[in-house]
Amino acid sequence: MNISDDAFEELLAGFEHSAVHLEMRDAYGAAVELPYMARCRVVSVAAMPLKVGA
Repeated sequence: MNISDDAFEELLAGFEHSAVHLEMRDAYGAAVELPYMARCRVVSVAAMPLKVGA
């Protein structure tokens, strides 16, 4: 379904409530995920601003 930008903005303006979607797992860091988690951690730390003189 395609709608115009104006129609989409009108739909968004009509919202009166918000929702949150939370997914949980029984376990995190399964062996197959470890390389991806390590990469994410490195990228996240690299993106953090440096603090000079705390």
